[in-house]
Amino acid sequence: MAVSLHPLPFCVEKVNAPKQFTYPFCYEPHPLCVAAADEVRRYIRRHAEWHDELQRGKMFGVLIVKTLNGMGFLAAFSGTLDGKTQHEYFVPPVFDLMAPGCYFQREEAAISAINRRILLLESTMQPSPLRKQMDEELAAYREFMQQSKAERDAKRQNSSSDEEDGVGLLIRESQHQKAEYRRLKQAWEQRIFDDEAGVMNLSVEDIKGDVMIVSQFTLHAMTKKGNRPSWIKAAPEAISKPLYEEFVAKVEAALGRRVATGSFGADMKIELTNDGPVTIWIDSKNRE
Repeated sequence: MAVSLHPLPFCVEKVNAPKQFTYPFCYEPHPLCVAAADEVRRYIRRHAEWHDELQRGKMFGVLIVKTLNGMGFLAAFSGTLDGKTQHEYFVPPVFDLMAPGCYFQREEAAISAINRRILLLESTMQPSPLRKQMDEELAAYREFMQQSKAERDAKRQNSSSDEEDGVGLLIRESQHQKAEYRRLKQAWEQRIFDDEAGVMNLSVEDIKGDVMIVSQFTLHAMTKKGNRPSWIKAAPEAISKPLYEEFVAKVEAALGRRVATGSFGADMKIELTNDGPVTIWIDSKNRE
């Protein structure tokens, strides 16, 4: 599409063109540019069908051009206007996104087809039995946490100010239950076993693997001070043992079979063959 120069208004024909460009981010528009922009505004006002689109915002630009026959201006707009990339008053785009057969339209059509396929699959896909079981177990544990919270609130209201140890135990019980829920959720979703390509992409359920759960309070060792570790942050047996037993029961229910366990609080001898070796620390409080 060939576009000729638009004439400038008669009142500015004798205005001298600038001798050099000004700083583009801090300048006063030259009178020739202002006059050309006013001409574009007048042209736009004659097209009522563009009104709604222009209300949402549209960028226009002008370029002052000097030729052997005098000065004039070119006008342009960004994107599309009235669903088109080309209009006779404006210069054509450097790259026409609306041109038939251009790569943009081909790729956009391919992406749209993929999105439609995804929406179709999401609308027709039935959750797997394993996913359903996971949702049910997580929902049941959330309900258990809500009931426990109500019981703790009742105990707090009935406790006296000198029962600080009891209140502390209630707080720690709440913290451990929240951590237990995060661990349960992550245990369902953790993929730490290799697939055929050697990528960690399978869960223990996927490989029908066995599980051993061993209580290990020494993981709470604090070594910031002194030369001897401290386990002051480890939960007392009154809290930790029921949580441990409940976690074992949850895993067994999820797998549908018994899991190997140690003896809670005992001094045990464990033989381990570590494949890899691979050791993954999962901390429900610190998710870094």
